[in-house]
Amino acid sequence: MKRTTILLLCAVLGTAGVRPPPVFNDTFEDDPLHVGVPRRYKVFGDEMRGGSITIDELGDGNHCAYVEIDFEKDTWGGLVLCNAGDLKLRGTEISVRVRAAVDMQAMDGVVGFKLIDADGTEFRTAEKDLFSPGTTWQTFSQKARKLVPCDIKGENPKLDLGHITHYGIAFYDRGDYNEQVTIFFDDFKAQKR
Repeated sequence: MKRTTILLLCAVLGTAGVRPPPVFNDTFEDDPLHVGVPRRYKVFGDEMRGGSITIDELGDGNHCAYVEIDFEKDTWGGLVLCNAGDLKLRGTEISVRVRAAVDMQAMDGVVGFKLIDADGTEFRTAEKDLFSPGTTWQTFSQKARKLVPCDIKGENPKLDLGHITHYGIAFYDRGDYNEQVTIFFDDFKAQKR
């Protein structure tokens, strides 16, 4: 075997399966229980009726976050948004574990991601890619580069994944559900792929 082949094999085997740490990873373990939405997050939308941190009774017993959304109002929905400072999300996949108190899987998608860059340009999950949660934990994921533009654009209408200032989870009212529902989420992160 040639020396270059051996060196190449060593390099490949030495890095196989090793991933860099997540760019962000919100597990909510350090957030206090029952005192409102997770620290660093803000809630937006007429349909949001509150939220907090609770113990995950259907999973590992760790903390998870939840929001209560009133889909009876039939406006656009709600959003939990985190001020991120300045993150680099090029080449990342965003994911979150999510479940609802009622099974929403047969309905139009309601859960998506939102990113805002340094000049205020907003991108979100396309309607066709929105996720409909069931009553058990499932992971919803999407590549950051697959998000689509919102109506709000900064100086540069393209999303600058090298300077993300806010990231969040959006809960959309698609009109086919008319009750108040609790949606739980956990392990919200962005990981280089």
